[in-house]
Amino acid sequence: MIVTPQQRAPVVNALRSALDSAGLHSVGIMADESSSTGNFIPEAPEWIPQVQSGALAAVSHHQYGFGDDAAVAQMGEVGRNLSGVETWFTEICCFKTADASEDGNPAAPLT
Repeated sequence: MIVTPQQRAPVVNALRSALDSAGLHSVGIMADESSSTGNFIPEAPEWIPQVQSGALAAVSHHQYGFGDDAAVAQMGEVGRNLSGVETWFTEICCFKTADASEDGNPAAPLT
């Protein structure tokens, strides 16, 4: 669903509260599923600092914008620095494995 940057922290915080109230403390939340570096980098500072400590298991995003290596590295750095948790590409359009014998395995180390 589309959630504006101003709505993201309240959604994550409300979900964390609801999960905790239901006794589901071990269920992690990944957010926000931005579609590209061009969306994620300027929007992350608008919502991540407002998320309650411990509410996010990971900051998630997609990579459909074909950002260069510097932009992709900045995306991870911004997400980790603002949240204190790892960042994850949850959707990518294409990839190249570091070891050709692992082609077809999206969990393989990538180049």
